[in-house]
Amino acid sequence: MTTTGPRNPTGPVGTTAVLLVAVSVIISAFVGWVIAGTISAAVGIAVVLCALLLVNGVIVLSRVGVLTVSVCLPQWMQRLDETAPVDMPWSDAVQRAVNLGGEEAVHFHQERIGPEHLLLGVVRENGHATRALQSLGITLEQLIRSVDFVSGVGKAPQESKPPLDSPSRHALDAAAALARAARARMIGTDHLLLALASEEHGTAAAILDSLGCTPATLTRALRETR
Repeated sequence: MTTTGPRNPTGPVGTTAVLLVAVSVIISAFVGWVIAGTISAAVGIAVVLCALLLVNGVIVLSRVGVLTVSVCLPQWMQRLDETAPVDMPWSDAVQRAVNLGGEEAVHFHQERIGPEHLLLGVVRENGHATRALQSLGITLEQLIRSVDFVSGVGKAPQESKPPLDSPSRHALDAAAALARAARARMIGTDHLLLALASEEHGTAAAILDSLGCTPATLTRALRETR
């Protein structure tokens, strides 16, 4: 199972570029009206093209590291940017956890990888998230018994390669949002574990809660075992 790269959603720099172009159009129309008594399409097009070249030049220079662009957006624009679609690359650890979750789904003869299987995959990955759970006294054996009790064994053939189900994809999206809020460069198993534990009415969250593991205690454990 592989991941796709980020789609580079519109952020503060992209929003600022759009606003600059829009303001240039308005200013050029006003200047043309003041000077010539009418709006000149030629003047407007020329100014817009210059603005586009300038903005694109600044973006390219900032991308290659020649310039550092710091944009202070109004509060309403910051809220719009925070609610924009999030798409971040997975770390190698998360990729291993998802693959191991697939193995668990096959082991339980399930047609899809559920959040409970992702949880087992995160623990089997044996990284930062695993250490945090171990510090709370949660073991792989306990989780396996809980998953067997919650979802049990299905009827899918073991030769199949189950895809992620909708709740699992939602958990990965939530993990991306957590990674973005933490200003991380990619999604880690700590973000995925927190997302699974915070999923409302989710199977993984219910299992962790039954073992006395809440998002608050998990956050503290992740911080202490970092």
